[in-house]
Amino acid sequence: MLYKKEILKQKHLVLQAIKCSDWDLGQADKELRADKEIVLASVKKYGDNLEYASEKLKNDKEVVLAAIKNFPDSIYFASKELKNDKSVILAAVKKNGVNFNMASQALKDDKDFVLQAINISEVDNEVIRYAGENIKNDKGVVLVSVKKDARTISYVPHFCDDPEVVLTAIKSHGLYFANYTGSKLTNDKDFVLKALKVVKNGKDMIYNSLNETLQNDPDILVLMNKTTNNLIDVSEYARPYFRFPVFISNAINNIIKDSLKMAQNSKEGVLHDLFITLQYAILSQGSCGRSSDITIFQTSIMLPRGAKTFKFKAKMVLLNNGETKPSIVINIQ
Repeated sequence: MLYKKEILKQKHLVLQAIKCSDWDLGQADKELRADKEIVLASVKKYGDNLEYASEKLKNDKEVVLAAIKNFPDSIYFASKELKNDKSVILAAVKKNGVNFNMASQALKDDKDFVLQAINISEVDNEVIRYAGENIKNDKGVVLVSVKKDARTISYVPHFCDDPEVVLTAIKSHGLYFANYTGSKLTNDKDFVLKALKVVKNGKDMIYNSLNETLQNDPDILVLMNKTTNNLIDVSEYARPYFRFPVFISNAINNIIKDSLKMAQNSKEGVLHDLFITLQYAILSQGSCGRSSDITIFQTSIMLPRGAKTFKFKAKMVLLNNGETKPSIVINIQ
């Protein structure tokens, strides 16, 4: 809504407009945009109205902090002097770490202040991204940043072959191994084993990014649970259908037992239905080198309530005799 010029010069009417509507300070008379009472009322409601304040008020700490409290990104409109004020920058960074970009170069090069900003930032902690180059090369600061937010490892690629920094990120998710770890470490068996032991989520992402030699390493296969422990070898029944050894989980074995109790069928017959279905699915994919969820139709296996698919995966498994072979493992989903 636009106001006539004579109205925009009257302080009490402008204050009323600010309180009662979504009023843009940019519409006010230039003299009123230099009035602290007017500007304070405006930025407390909409912090980005700091853009229209006079240069003097953009350098007023009380006004700027009020604007930041409402809208942290309003630090963009603050004066050069206040962008060198630690308390002002910290207020903006607390709710949005990206706002560290607005800090003066002197603050970006201040190690103690950068650490303070990293620790206080609650959202999008990208402080290290905008820190001075000398700070980005400080391993101690980098470790604090990566521990606080693993994503920040992407801003310090020169640490991609530092075991301590990379492991700190990997603890959060395996994708940091796959995307931000240097070849020196990804090809180091000892490091890979450490990574697999500390990772909380995304272990498969680590394994899938390994070279073939490491993927087939018995120690790594054990950590990935790619062994025949708790699996039942049904290769004898599967030979007419698959050239790989085939294992089924205990869950499927129990379902087969229940099916045999409820229907006049043999184990060979039940597995036949399952193998035929999986064989068709694998052929239709053109490869059995990746996981797939297959809906089973016309099978004598009665699925438990809520389960609709079997999951098969062609992968390397560590056989009980210590040998590794490509195998098919079938599980319920």
